[in-house]
Amino acid sequence: MLEQFFSWIISFTSSLGYFGIILAMAIESTVIPLPSELILLPAGYLVYKGTMNIYLLIICAVFGSIIGSFFSYWLGEKLGRPFVEKHKSRFFLNDEKIKKIDLFFERFGASSIFFARLIIGVRHFISFFAGFAKENKKKFIIYTFIGAGLWNTFLICLGYFLGTQEAIIKTYLSYFTVVIIAIVCLVIIIYLFKHLTKRKNKKK
Repeated sequence: MLEQFFSWIISFTSSLGYFGIILAMAIESTVIPLPSELILLPAGYLVYKGTMNIYLLIICAVFGSIIGSFFSYWLGEKLGRPFVEKHKSRFFLNDEKIKKIDLFFERFGASSIFFARLIIGVRHFISFFAGFAKENKKKFIIYTFIGAGLWNTFLICLGYFLGTQEAIIKTYLSYFTVVIIAIVCLVIIIYLFKHLTKRKNKKK
């Protein structure tokens, strides 16, 4: 089942083409939680297979990231902080995440845009907050370019490396499946435990 899923992901990524990679990475760089790993790891594998060019792929991925990030920056600048705080659930945000990103900005300043590109769960929102803070647009683009360039290149190269280990991965795929199912179950249990604990605390 997992092997079929991987095959579907690879086939889907192949059908996207370079323009699709730009579009997907633009979406990934907004508040829509589309994991870049699901896009660029299979793309890196396609580089190994000779279907895609690694240099063109990196350029398209970074270009898409910049487009999506700048769109988020523009939204943050135009809508303002009160709007997002009022509708935070629609942007997959909560008070804890907003506070965390605020502290992140206070600590690192403009360079936080670079560091945030390397952190899962933060990179989707940092451009919004850069817009709120009205960070210098030139710095914003430079830090986004460097951060997205490093992260995207890493994922593509990792996908390429996994392609070189294809035989080993297929041999142990059944073990990977068990591990992934166990992790998913554990995450669900932790989520339910936290949710029930919060409800009990609210009732108290």
